[in-house]
Amino acid sequence: MVSTFSFPVEPAGLEPALAERPLGVSNCEAIGFGNPVPSRTDPLESRRRRSPHEGRKSDVKGHPDLPGHPTWKHREMLGVLAQDVRIAVRGLRRRPGFAVPTILTFAVGIGGITAVFSILLGVLLRPLPYIEADRTVRVSEHVDRGGRVIPFALSAPEFLALRDASDALESVAAFAIASGTLYGGTHPQRVIVARTSWNFFQFLGVTPSVGRFFVEGEDGPAAEPVVVLEYGQWRDQFGGEPDVIGSAVRVDEVTYTVVGVLPADFRWLGFSDPVGLWTPYRLDAAEEGPHFLTVLGRLAPGVGIDRVAADVGSVLKRIHRAGGHSRTWTDAEPAVIVAPLREALLGSVRAELFLLFGAAAFVLLLACTNIANLVLGHGATKRRELAIRRSVGASRGRLFVHLLTEALVLAFAGGLLGLLLARWGMRLLITFAPSGIPRLDEVQYDGMVFGFALSVAVVCGLLSGLLPALRSSRPHVTADLRNGIASQGGERGRYGGRALLVVGQGAMALILVIGAGLMVNSFLRLQSIELGFNPAALSKAEVLLPSTYVEDVGQDAQGTGFVRLLPEWGSFQDDVLQRLAALPGVRGASAAAYVPLSGIYGDLAVRPEGGEEIEEAWTTAHNRVTPGFFETMEIPLLRGRTFDAADGEEASPVAIISEAMAQRFWPDDDPIGQRLIAYHLSPDGAPEAVTSEIVGVVGDVRGWVLRGDASTAVYTPLAQTHRLRPTWDSNLRMAFFVRTAESSPAAAGVLRAAVQGVDPDVPLYSVEPMDQLAASWLRAPRFYTFLLSVFGAFAVLLAALGVFGVVSSLVTQRTREIGIRMALGADRRDVLLLVGREVMILIGLAIGVGVIGAAALTRFLASQLYGVEPTDAVTFASMCALVFTVALIASYLPARRAIRTDPALTLRWE
Repeated sequence: MVSTFSFPVEPAGLEPALAERPLGVSNCEAIGFGNPVPSRTDPLESRRRRSPHEGRKSDVKGHPDLPGHPTWKHREMLGVLAQDVRIAVRGLRRRPGFAVPTILTFAVGIGGITAVFSILLGVLLRPLPYIEADRTVRVSEHVDRGGRVIPFALSAPEFLALRDASDALESVAAFAIASGTLYGGTHPQRVIVARTSWNFFQFLGVTPSVGRFFVEGEDGPAAEPVVVLEYGQWRDQFGGEPDVIGSAVRVDEVTYTVVGVLPADFRWLGFSDPVGLWTPYRLDAAEEGPHFLTVLGRLAPGVGIDRVAADVGSVLKRIHRAGGHSRTWTDAEPAVIVAPLREALLGSVRAELFLLFGAAAFVLLLACTNIANLVLGHGATKRRELAIRRSVGASRGRLFVHLLTEALVLAFAGGLLGLLLARWGMRLLITFAPSGIPRLDEVQYDGMVFGFALSVAVVCGLLSGLLPALRSSRPHVTADLRNGIASQGGERGRYGGRALLVVGQGAMALILVIGAGLMVNSFLRLQSIELGFNPAALSKAEVLLPSTYVEDVGQDAQGTGFVRLLPEWGSFQDDVLQRLAALPGVRGASAAAYVPLSGIYGDLAVRPEGGEEIEEAWTTAHNRVTPGFFETMEIPLLRGRTFDAADGEEASPVAIISEAMAQRFWPDDDPIGQRLIAYHLSPDGAPEAVTSEIVGVVGDVRGWVLRGDASTAVYTPLAQTHRLRPTWDSNLRMAFFVRTAESSPAAAGVLRAAVQGVDPDVPLYSVEPMDQLAASWLRAPRFYTFLLSVFGAFAVLLAALGVFGVVSSLVTQRTREIGIRMALGADRRDVLLLVGREVMILIGLAIGVGVIGAAALTRFLASQLYGVEPTDAVTFASMCALVFTVALIASYLPARRAIRTDPALTLRWE
């Protein structure tokens, strides 16, 4: 039997439990380690352990309070764990200088990743709010036009063929989106109209809140027009009255009967703009019409994506060949794309959100590494205590459990605080997130987020406490009891472990800041893109002209309707422009069919006169503009002239091309005076060729998006442009531009007053400054770049703290050596070199590992970068220099303490 001993007072470095144990409790039991050793003052304990019941199986089963019974063992384990937690909490309360920074580091790391996880969970990971969404796919096509891959929806005959002939799809539904003018109330308003197959809502599993949805046959070509109201439209336009069912709603020139109202929580994630009205799509198998239908299909049991693509491809090809349907005369055979519904709806933001989650995980791992470093350094202050515990019977396992419990307590406290930070961070992310991220309203702070945070806290506690617990649970008993510090070899071992952690920290921090540097470099390049026009002090307003400005002229063989623009159409635009030009402070006013940077442009097949045949025509962007457009937009004129009043309806056709178009067709010749043939759709079925003379070349304008090269473009006079338009060609769309002497919010009111002063029945929408439209394209990259930069800055800070801690440990370890060297004549430069050599080795290793890791990981950033390679040498070199500089600064303070060591004090202590 091992005898016990008592301390009259609490020795230095011991837990209070040793000195404050109750009578009859042994030292080992008070410390909380090892099997309790019977105390001399507790004879009952000895007699209980010699009880005749000990070891009897039958008695053990019937007496759970006796040792050896499983219940007794479980309670004993829980009691020991609770005791470890109490000791850890007591110890940390006495060491706030260590506990508070550690808990805060845990809180920031856990709070950051939990906030990002809440967004990731709400947007990507939660099930879609539609029935059998995992079996639902989106079917579309795409063609290659001039090197630009353009996705296409399907036509009505293609959809009907899929519905009737596809074996791989159990059921199909379709929808398209358009815009119209809703009449009623104080003034007409633009409204987004979704047109669907009759079974669209049934396909998604939606039930109406009032009335009914469409029934079979209501999407036929001869069916009566009916409409389903979006809940917000019903509330705002009709006051939320249930008797709206059966009432009439006029959209453009069509009067619809209201048959139902959508539930308040329904929204289709496939639309970026809120939809106000839902109507049936007129499906006619005999008339191909436009390819506007987005088709959804539900997989048949046991069918995969590849089989669906092959099945759909064969059906569509059969339709194309049998019916002579084609998209345009220049398109090749389209390729079929079948994508899972989740990918189709959310794939555009998946890469960015996972990128943020990965960055937050890197920061959390850095935090764990930094805390492990702190705990290793903190272990030096507890060596005497741990040596005493070991000497009185505490096993290495019990020491390990105690130290690991302390790390878990710290992590749990940090996790609770991190939950509060996560809630705050989640709200900030939602507030400043770009509008293109869907389902942000579904992000919740619920039990799954809470469980994730606590799970991460447990993992962090294990990661940060495992290595320190393994090292500190092996105290050098003799040396630690005598000196309170480990032997030189033991300290070297502990320093080596901390050095490896610092190398890992530096490498991870470098990877993260290189990624952030690439994103910053890309964002700066995006900001410096030449738009091709000056958005400052320029405002725009878009309008939808009522159908009274056009007349129908019939359909072609494929069912596409055509309209002719009436003279009132030209009078309307001229009157609005005259009103705008007459206003004080207006420097220019013009109109165009499309708005630069809006992502919406017309397509036109063109070729030089005498060049290739129509099959080789180049598909380019096309805009119809008024005289003064280029001056108002401040688009530079490079050669020739711009349009003027003489380029009217009766004048010879003229065109202005972009610089990219000039390089495409006349790289070595002057394009001025050259003739360009443009092919327009017509009701006759065959394209109508219009030959125009090129009178000017202007700079390239970003008409689609910021990323990528500026596309080629052709401009024609709005008064002279081909008069026949297909009904799906946005022919009723027009935009007015006004440039003022200085930027002013009043410009929007000026545009609205000018349009409504000419025709109060014309609705306006998207009234905004052009610099605001340009900034909207930068909102998403700015958001992701900022967050990644914040994570990178925090990573560098953590790495700097790790270097500081290791150098401090190194200086403490070699204090006597440094003092002796200085006493023997070494100067401060020699001491700095002694400390700096080891620091340089650590930083060099960290940078080497980090560069290799960054070269392997930054390739995943390729889709997020513009004008920057994922392995950009300048970014890599600058970020390496940044990490190196920060590490040097972090190591300077403890190194300065080393060179100020007083040799006399060191020798006297020795």
